[in-house]
Amino acid sequence: VPRQILSDQGTPFNNQLVDAFTTILGCHHIKSTPYHPQTNGAIERFNATFERQLAKVTNVYMNDWDIHLKSVVFAYNTGKHASTEYSPYQLQFGRHPNLPPDPPIAQYEFLKPNDYFQFFRRTLTLYHRQAKQN
Repeated sequence: VPRQILSDQGTPFNNQLVDAFTTILGCHHIKSTPYHPQTNGAIERFNATFERQLAKVTNVYMNDWDIHLKSVVFAYNTGKHASTEYSPYQLQFGRHPNLPPDPPIAQYEFLKPNDYFQFFRRTLTLYHRQAKQN
């Protein structure tokens, strides 16, 4: 759970539902300065990248974007990012995604239920440490 959630001042983010959600999660809701999109720089850059990728696969009328949305999100989440040298999938799940053209990945045998958790935690910690160094 994040410690803070940053959003703009739009009504979809300024309401009782979001307030209740952040209270339940125990995180702080920070609102950016109105009419100042630079405050949300990281997400604005992501949106620009995402829009370019979506535009590459939609038709000339841009009215079929919803058909391609899942594929573009999947490609983004499973593709290696230059800034971390890992995919968001790897950083979240601690392993490479299983993709249809890939050969089967190595199988691990865990003797106790906690063995998988320990393996997962070590792998995820390693990925996060290396991503920060990149």
